Amino acid sequence: MKRKRFYKPISESEQSSTPNPNPQTLDECESIQLGPPLKKRWLELDLGKLPSDHGLRPRLLDYHPSDREKIRRYYFQKGLCQPREINFPLTKFGDSSRKFNLEWYSKYGGWLEYSQKEDAAYCLCCYLMRSHLKEHRGSGEAFITEGFTNWRKSDKFQVHVGSVNSAHNQALRNCQDLMKQKQHIEGYNGASNMRGEYNGLKSLILKENCSTFYIRCFAHQLQLALVTLAKKHSDIASFFNQVANLSNVVGGLCKRRDALRESQFKKVEEALKVAKNN
Repeated sequence: MKRKRFYKPISESEQSSTPNPNPQTLDECESIQLGPPLKKRWLELDLGKLPSDHGLRPRLLDYHPSDREKIRRYYFQKGLCQPREINFPLTKFGDSSRKFNLEWYSKYGGWLEYSQKEDAAYCLCCYLMRSHLKEHRGSGEAFITEGFTNWRKSDKFQVHVGSVNSAHNQALRNCQDLMKQKQHIEGYNGASNMRGEYNGLKSLILKENCSTFYIRCFAHQLQLALVTLAKKHSDIASFFNQVANLSNVVGGLCKRRDALRESQFKKVEEALKVAKNN
């Protein structure tokens, strides 16, 4: 009776129409579906339609990982976007106006790009090799994200370049290495799954680079020779079994390894003394 004085009774119709925010029954729990996770939708790659203007380019991370190297190679082979026969717009900075300077192409020609759409400067190498920065606007990486537009502070170009091992120079070297891949020599051993004419590693590498040289791994050749020899000579097989057992016993404890090293050290020391006296 006391509860009715302080709380309004709830009718059966209100109870049935009011949703329960905390379901208790199994049916109620199963009715709540979080839904499947959203799949990443990659941009379709069409090298012929990739925009030249840096301001029109999508992020490299928006493309499928298997397409990114093709895009890197395409842009680096195509060359920098450096329009010259255009009227660069003026930008107000207080009482003065500034605009992009064509001389910067000559000074930073190995990486500097200009976007006519955004009236901004970008770094091609960092765009291709430092896409993990994503949308870090205001992080000091304007040459990768929103573009550099502060024309009155041209010293920022050199700040972006940095030291020999700066992030920019590392990206530049990565671009250069990417273009030298046709000169690289790939090595893989002579096992059947490696040298297979159709499904081996050799054929897979040749599909990516037809200039690849096939160099057999000499360490693997030696291993195959020893295995073949041990199969035909029981003494050699017994020798390698003893070596393997000794290695397992000695390597099992640090004390055993130290004792063996100390014993070997004494033998070497004694041998040196004998050689010196003679």
